[in-house]
Amino acid sequence: MLLPSGQIINSRYRVINLLGQGGFGAVYYVWDINLERYLALKENLDNSPDTQRQFKREAQILFDLVHPNLPKVIDYFVIQGQGQYIVMEYVDGQDLQEMLDVSAGPLPEKQVLQWIEQVCDALSYLHSRNPQIIHRDIKPANIKITSNDKAMLVDFGIAKTYIPNLKTTVGAKAVTPGYSPPEQYGKGTTDARSDIYALGATMYTLLTGHEPPESIDILSGNSPPPLPITFFNSSVSPCVKNAIEHAMQLEYGSRPGSVAEFMASLLDKEITNNGQQVYDVILGKLATKQRNRRITLTSWEWVLSVIAFFFLITIILVLFSGLGGIGVNEREPTNTLWGSITSTRSPGLIQTLELYATASLSIVDLPTPSRIVTNTFIAPSLPARIEDNQNVPMALVTAGEFQMGSAKSDQHAESDEGPYRNVYLDTYYIDLYETTNAMFARFVEATGYRTDAEKENSGWIINLLSMEWEETEGVDWQHPNGPFSTVEVQQNHPVVQISWNDAIAFCRWRGARLPTEAEWEKAARGGLEGALYPWGNEAPDCSRANFKGCSGDTESVGSFSPNQYGLYDMAGNVWEWAFDWYQINYNISSISNPTGPENGSGHVLRGGSWSDIELDLRVANRGANYPDSRLAVYGFRCVRSP
Repeated sequence: MLLPSGQIINSRYRVINLLGQGGFGAVYYVWDINLERYLALKENLDNSPDTQRQFKREAQILFDLVHPNLPKVIDYFVIQGQGQYIVMEYVDGQDLQEMLDVSAGPLPEKQVLQWIEQVCDALSYLHSRNPQIIHRDIKPANIKITSNDKAMLVDFGIAKTYIPNLKTTVGAKAVTPGYSPPEQYGKGTTDARSDIYALGATMYTLLTGHEPPESIDILSGNSPPPLPITFFNSSVSPCVKNAIEHAMQLEYGSRPGSVAEFMASLLDKEITNNGQQVYDVILGKLATKQRNRRITLTSWEWVLSVIAFFFLITIILVLFSGLGGIGVNEREPTNTLWGSITSTRSPGLIQTLELYATASLSIVDLPTPSRIVTNTFIAPSLPARIEDNQNVPMALVTAGEFQMGSAKSDQHAESDEGPYRNVYLDTYYIDLYETTNAMFARFVEATGYRTDAEKENSGWIINLLSMEWEETEGVDWQHPNGPFSTVEVQQNHPVVQISWNDAIAFCRWRGARLPTEAEWEKAARGGLEGALYPWGNEAPDCSRANFKGCSGDTESVGSFSPNQYGLYDMAGNVWEWAFDWYQINYNISSISNPTGPENGSGHVLRGGSWSDIELDLRVANRGANYPDSRLAVYGFRCVRSP
């Protein structure tokens, strides 16, 4: 029900009039009685617990945003039984859609570039936040121009705090025909490049006076590609035309990698350090805009100082080791330049120079020590298969190095799959199969445990009409498709609607734990270094794995051939929770038993599911979600140390 004019909300905001209305709420023009100024009040009427938590998370993050081209969030509050509210600065001005309608033709290129440059600056700021923020609804109507010619990016009603590579977006449906890329229709991964597509489509409209066709229709062949910009407006400069066409590629991997890259191409300039993402990489901060770009160290004085430093360190190590190198370290692990390594043989002087005194360093493929030596005692032989105290079969993964992440040769690699490097892991056992409904039922019977879905009386399932994920009451691991579904839960299928919290509790009950991200990837690779999938480089089909277009739901565990470690369903069927917090790049501070960052917003998911496309099944592919999130595609398996 709409708020009437004159009503005072939260004892502070008097409603003046309605500014806009949608399916989940409305936006009002209000008077702040305390601060005595006009503001915008955004109302969300979905009172489900999960929506309230998500809304609160986003309000807290938006509250911290400070940028001249973004409206400032002033307040956030909840009225029980009514809705959630965000109060923002009111931007007084005319939006670009209104200006386009009045002009009855294209807007001047020079003026459009001035406004879009400001919008790009705001987007670069949003995309650089931690966690990243994706606007997801850029269009002419959401760019307002103030009286002093400032461009303001407005309407955060469907903006998402974003964990990159999240394969299932939870929240309001974010689709605007003509401006939304295919991935926002469920045809891929939504990320910062989705905003770049919408920005390109916005510029196309502003410079031609015509909206481009809907991306999903172009992809399906129901609509032809958009006509060239110069068909409508021959005065558009070649660099602007090319930049917009680049931004509007249907395949998100073919678009510019960042807003800064897109803006540089619009202006026909080389990409500079301005706006570049900075990574802390061993020797200082090396900036890169393109993932494969190498950065040359031009200061030989700096290089010589590094050489001198490591020469001194090497002499000290030799003295302490009796001129024989470093032996087994039986004390507590110590932090080294490569992270926390229990026992290593330090590289010699020549190796040190090779590692650190090179003329260039690669961001994607970091240099690694030539060898890593673990404890030198000979461990007793371990069985290749065991059953734990709950009779769950587990396979042995022996200690050693493996190559983790995506190599440069993988043309489908995502930005969060690097750096590609050698990682050492101790020996561990991992479940042969994904945890089944039968096994989880034993856990519940023994402990009385209630999952997050049961506590909240809701889970997430796919609406077969809209093909969007929707929160539904009565959904949990025993009712994964809803309380009224006639499909029986199969005992030998993987348990789903499981949160990270639930998976942790189950593994602890078994005296086990969730695998680290590195442990999961090594197990999935099955010893096939550099392979795209657990079975090799051959593209998936329905005889190898359960993914989109195969069964339309989970399959019995072990329905497909195992990898070389004897592990089943390491690709497809269900996403599997990992222990680590997610960050955009792997935790590159450690190459020995890495456990990820110390904190974060969401935990890692691996392996893809029955609802995902074939590229999501790659062993290096990464997903993530909040620890209390549960969907019909989320499951897990456990590991334990011998």
